[in-house]
Amino acid sequence: MSRQDSSQHFDPRRYRFTLRLTFAYEGENIRQVSSTRVQMLAPYAPFTPQPEGDIGFWIELQDREGKRLYAQAFNMPIRYAVEDYSPEGKIKRVSLAEPKGEFELLIPDIPEASALVMYTSPLNVENEMEVAKERARFDLRSSSGDEPMHQEKT
Repeated sequence: MSRQDSSQHFDPRRYRFTLRLTFAYEGENIRQVSSTRVQMLAPYAPFTPQPEGDIGFWIELQDREGKRLYAQAFNMPIRYAVEDYSPEGKIKRVSLAEPKGEFELLIPDIPEASALVMYTSPLNVENEMEVAKERARFDLRSSSGDEPMHQEKT
């Protein structure tokens, strides 16, 4: 990846607040429903997306210039497939026609972060092992760029 990346030097202990973000999805569309700032350390496991591409689901927090400040991989929170059991006892994964639901993410409240970017592999069984691409982007700051876009909760 040619863009700047400071996520490899991320120290989660520096950030005493976490954003609890709730998202809703319907089909391929994802929207942010709410954001609450809570006093806690965000869960963290080091993750650096590979230049040749990764599969699955992850988020990045980026600054105004698009520099990655933080990256975190998650188990796929979007339920886009179900298991279908045949009378013979075989199990097959089948894509849902219209996936719909909600999920939450806990991320550190990094003051320099201005955007949350979600990456996912295609949301269907046939292509789920393809390289993930940017699926959605969300502003973390107000239109002035200074105020956080969330409710306070301590």
